Amino acid sequence: MGKLVVLNHPLIQHKLTMIRDYRTGTKAFRELVDEVATLMAFEITRDLALKEVEVETPVAKAKAYEIAGKKWGLFQSFARGSVWLTVSCN
Repeated sequence: MGKLVVLNHPLIQHKLTMIRDYRTGTKAFRELVDEVATLMAFEITRDLALKEVEVETPVAKAKAYEIAGKKWGLFQSFARGSVWLTVSCN
């Protein structure tokens, strides 16, 4: 199993506070959960290995980067009001 990672990003903490507030309506709650999941995805994938590739743009060839190895997918799901990110690899 993987290691536990604590995400202390200020935006994540702020949005989690808003999610926990009893005054937050259903629509805002769902939007905030989606925003937190997106922010978590950026943090979780921060250290993915990249490989250099060459792409052809309309003007010229250019150096670019793509994720090395297997492609990863993050899927958001809900369980009792909690945000869960499921990592999938193909």
